Amino acid sequence: MDSYFKRYHKESGWPPVCNPSSKQVEKDVKLEDFIPLRYSRVPGELAGGIQSRESSKSIGRDKGLDKDILGTFLKWSVGALEDETGRRAYPSAGQLYSNELFIAVKEVAHLQPGLYKYHANEHALTFVNGNNDVTDALVQESIEYNFCVIVAADLTYAVDQYGERGYRFCLMEAGHMVQNMQLVAVSLNKAIVPIGGFVDEYLNSSVLPGEADLSTLYLVPVGRKMDDV
Repeated sequence: MDSYFKRYHKESGWPPVCNPSSKQVEKDVKLEDFIPLRYSRVPGELAGGIQSRESSKSIGRDKGLDKDILGTFLKWSVGALEDETGRRAYPSAGQLYSNELFIAVKEVAHLQPGLYKYHANEHALTFVNGNNDVTDALVQESIEYNFCVIVAADLTYAVDQYGERGYRFCLMEAGHMVQNMQLVAVSLNKAIVPIGGFVDEYLNSSVLPGEADLSTLYLVPVGRKMDDV
């Protein structure tokens, strides 16, 4: 079971197989078929955060980004809630939390560059190794960062608990996590871009050495917008 899902995930990696001509064209919807809906403003700053959420096309390093900002970013996007439930800031099937987070730190004040693992329950980092560069895994240009979040799934654990549906749960969980990251980044005025297309093999074998059961699902570089002064 383990090898099957790892093989499936690798086959669904980069580069994508795309045939635009095979896309089905939806039938035109007539104006009279629409049923108009009203909406009210949601409380607080949530609506503004959602509308401001974006994937930055070009990211640079922010000289003012320090360990406290990183801690705030992680706490409110993927950290444990401030109660006794054991829940985190994002939903997970059965509170399994099969996905793990690694932080490739390039330039965060008061924190040594390198690769760290984030522990949500303790809201703490542990140093893994000195590898803080995921550039060789990227296929995009103009991506620099202060830190890059690596969302990796423990597929063996998920499938052992839920069978084949466990793989689906890992993908859902990753989406919940990264949406939170984007909203928190907006509130902190930081640039962020979720990246799903990358060189899987490089990340899994060179950036996460010794983590044989993990498969990278998402890269999330964080820094500043290049047009910011």
